[in-house]
Amino acid sequence: GVQGGAWLSSATEADAEALLRLLRAEGALLHAIREADVHQEVRFAFPTKWLPKRTQLLLRSEEGCRILGQMPHYASHLASDGMGGARVQVSLFEYLGFWLAVFATKGSARPARDGQG
Repeated sequence: GVQGGAWLSSATEADAEALLRLLRAEGALLHAIREADVHQEVRFAFPTKWLPKRTQLLLRSEEGCRILGQMPHYASHLASDGMGGARVQVSLFEYLGFWLAVFATKGSARPARDGQG
């Protein structure tokens, strides 16, 4: 296994095939996710520290939230944080997809604290 690194960077053909089987639209995983959240009533606040740095900065102000709200991938996912900013809220399917993307590209390394990354 990869120690803290992005697993896509060292994936084998067998890994890719296993991932494709897991994520098939008709596969058991996606079927279970759809059934668990068929009405998308459950929303999860995605951890801000794992979002792109630009998104993190924009979420801190009303003007930034207005800019994010014009982007299709954030438009229906912003919720007020009660302090003039917002947080990103996603469905169960989107939440798992976000985490898949994080671990596939960044691995299990912690997000950068210095504003880099």
